[in-house]
Amino acid sequence: MKNKLFAILIVGLIAGSIRLTACTSNIENISTSNDSSLVLNEEKNVAFEEFGAQGAKNDDTLTLEDMISYSIEDEYLARSEYEIIMDKFGEEKPFTNIIKAEVNHIEQLTVLFSKYNILIPQDISMDFIVVPDNLNESFAAGVAAEIENIAMYEKFLKEDIPEDVRAVFIELRDGSESHLSAFKKNI
Repeated sequence: MKNKLFAILIVGLIAGSIRLTACTSNIENISTSNDSSLVLNEEKNVAFEEFGAQGAKNDDTLTLEDMISYSIEDEYLARSEYEIIMDKFGEEKPFTNIIKAEVNHIEQLTVLFSKYNILIPQDISMDFIVVPDNLNESFAAGVAAEIENIAMYEKFLKEDIPEDVRAVFIELRDGSESHLSAFKKNI
């Protein structure tokens, strides 16, 4: 179904028609990211249960495209959450260090999107952010987010995936384990 959608998108681009509807997603447009990869811009009608680590948890038929997409969505979510927390409570450690790692994680995943010719999902993570009331709740939110992120990568690592993807998932999981430790120290 996703390959069919990709074919429809290419035909639509060639024909000069960028707006079309396929499956349950309404495609608004195709744009180019900074690294010249195609970015899929979807309407913001995705439920939290279908996004990032939550989506991966609920998906029993994972494809390589699904895994890479859930990964970048979850990294978008972490980056956005930590940005909002720093906007509200100031640039506090460990958020200042971890947000840099989240940006790095997104960059690593972007390379995989390009290599495997997969459209990069639009960052709609701000639709799912709940701002904690205080800094302690922020640390607890960080703990919860990193636990979910680690579980997602553990699930993916049980799948038959290319070695370069496996290496990135291991690195991102290990980074999340470090982030988890840093958040736990602050609770």
